[in-house]
Amino acid sequence: MCFKTNSFFFIKLSKGAKFFGIICTLISLVATMILLVPIVRNKTLPPLVQLFYRVICFLSIIHFFSGLFLLYGIFKKMPKFMICWILVSWCIGTFFIVIGLLGTISSVLSLDPVSEEPVLQSTVAAIFVIYGLLLIYITKAMTAFKHQLENEHKKDVNIRDIEKTLIETDKEDDDNIQPLNTDRELECEPARGA
Repeated sequence: MCFKTNSFFFIKLSKGAKFFGIICTLISLVATMILLVPIVRNKTLPPLVQLFYRVICFLSIIHFFSGLFLLYGIFKKMPKFMICWILVSWCIGTFFIVIGLLGTISSVLSLDPVSEEPVLQSTVAAIFVIYGLLLIYITKAMTAFKHQLENEHKKDVNIRDIEKTLIETDKEDDDNIQPLNTDRELECEPARGA
């Protein structure tokens, strides 16, 4: 994406990352529980619909566990733990957009325009597209927050290196200092022009 993200919907990156990290993880957990019901209870669904529910449920489970890594990385300020969630979210967001567009195309090309099924399909497809776009935006903002944490970490490492170098230099300078010989009197040169 070409735009820079400095906030989550006008919320600072640090606070927005925590808030949306928790929200996305909870949404994944709720989606998993909701999708498990038709998979377990309803054996009369067509095989293609069952496969669809299973794929979405599997993606929700993966998204939930990667969300746990994300939350750990956010609260401990460890950007390397955020990478898993970012990759999974990019893939899931793209998948939802593609599925939504395919659902829209199939509802437009539906042979029976009188039934309510194309309306339901297009509504579900729109939900998938909107959620996919929202997920990609949040992922972009999380990536910006991850880069911000990495830059802060690099600055901290650079400051520590500079402090360490200064301390070592001070120790070397202290070793090179010659003590003053107080037994000898200091010779003063006469002032010029006097």
